[in-house]
Amino acid sequence: MGKRRKRNSDTANAMSRIDKNIETIAKNTDETNRNTAELVKNSKSKLPIIISIIALIVTASGVSVWGIIEKLSEKAPQYELYLSSEYTKLNVKAETDIIATLNFDASSISITAYLNSIKNGDTLEMIQENGTKWHKKVTFTETGIYRVVATAIAPNGDIVEESIEIEVIPTEGDIFNQIFEGLN
Repeated sequence: MGKRRKRNSDTANAMSRIDKNIETIAKNTDETNRNTAELVKNSKSKLPIIISIIALIVTASGVSVWGIIEKLSEKAPQYELYLSSEYTKLNVKAETDIIATLNFDASSISITAYLNSIKNGDTLEMIQENGTKWHKKVTFTETGIYRVVATAIAPNGDIVEESIEIEVIPTEGDIFNQIFEGLN
């Protein structure tokens, strides 16, 4: 989550710098136009030289703006994985559908559940519904708060992860059984 905020902040800062550069170019262009108009009034014979200078300034300004735009377009795309569950709180041995949505194509997505920071069960492969949506029905057999982590490999080879928490609570009958077992 912190990386996403930093990337958004970096992008916002870059866009702010581009806006400032465009404003500076616009101001310089206005000033050049005013100066050119005054020079044209003062000397008709220097008109070709003045036009050449203006063309040179506009061309140089255009190159710098395009250079900035090219730099921004060279940045690697941001790959995101969004994870959700049909239920975030459920009874033990109840089934929930865990859903992953991507903004890129992946060949597989796996999920792993951790109970008290310890891996609980096997790593499961999710089933692809369409190009960007994956799901897996999961049953939790122990009570507690699970952290479910989904992992996918982005087209550039980076590992993209996202996690959610699911609380698994005992069913009513289980509570009475636990109390009875505790008394014996």
